[in-house]
Amino acid sequence: MIKACVNVGFDFNSFLESEDLPANLNCLRALIEEEGDRTCGFFCFHGFARFCAGPGGSHRHFVNQGPLFLNDAQYRNYKRGIDSIRYLADNLSDSHARNSELVLQSYDSYLQRRGALVFTTFVSRVERAIVRLACLCRAFDFNSGKRVKLTFEKLFSSYCFEYEFVNFFLEYKLESSR
Repeated sequence: MIKACVNVGFDFNSFLESEDLPANLNCLRALIEEEGDRTCGFFCFHGFARFCAGPGGSHRHFVNQGPLFLNDAQYRNYKRGIDSIRYLADNLSDSHARNSELVLQSYDSYLQRRGALVFTTFVSRVERAIVRLACLCRAFDFNSGKRVKLTFEKLFSSYCFEYEFVNFFLEYKLESSR
């Protein structure tokens, strides 16, 4: 079980920064199906240990209070990710089709919870893409999310054609990743 968790093709930190797609969760889903629910618990523990050990951009990452990288905002984000993975593990069934839907629901639940931090609404695919950008930028509050959104919109405001192309591209990529 330990070896399987360490070698699974799913990077929790990439999931938290929304670099991964829902399809990446399939590796973890398959591991939990194969090894059982205890595997999910160990995977979460392993991810937490790696998360805490990360330097966060500083060589002197440990002080008397613990690692500088794991501040309150980072921990809450970690907890959101773990909750999404626990949702997946707790609701697995014998149906492969149902489990594929659960992967998407688990991924979307994380994006919805992250999106709630940076937007008042989260309804369109473009906003979904902007939430993913906010995750990559580690935006954890409304003002940071607003900056990401305004920058994204300003980038394409004078280029209507390009903006439409990006909308099309994002919809196509999101549909093809499911």
